[in-house]
Amino acid sequence: MLKEEFGNATNCSFDIVGFPSNQFGSQEPADDYKILDCLKYVRPGNEYQPNFKVFSKIIVNGDDEDPIFTFLKNACPSPNGYIGRQFTYLWEFMRNNDINWNFAKFLLDHNGIPYKRYMPIVHPLRIRNDIQYLIEKCKSEI
Repeated sequence: MLKEEFGNATNCSFDIVGFPSNQFGSQEPADDYKILDCLKYVRPGNEYQPNFKVFSKIIVNGDDEDPIFTFLKNACPSPNGYIGRQFTYLWEFMRNNDINWNFAKFLLDHNGIPYKRYMPIVHPLRIRNDIQYLIEKCKSEI
């Protein structure tokens, strides 16, 4: 939906990427090579194929977190400022900027600078205005 709407905005492109993680209630236990089949046949199913790049599973929180998420979380602290209940998480030390559940979203500008972070409950269509703002900003700079 957003990819189709903003994917070809002149010289200011918009792209979506997904980073699966198994740190939230063990909800992504599949091996990397099975993740796309899971999306296609199980959840959401109905032959669903993402129109964005889905990377291999990574660790997004804790001592072994991937550096990209260290960067993103430091640039865009948690909008809520709290984590949640520890029993559902699979890492030991919790910081207030840790990702608290699946489908957290980060929006970066055309220079790769993090602009904003969204909680998992924020529907992707609710960030449309921020995407449009960044595309307009990009157009004004080229």
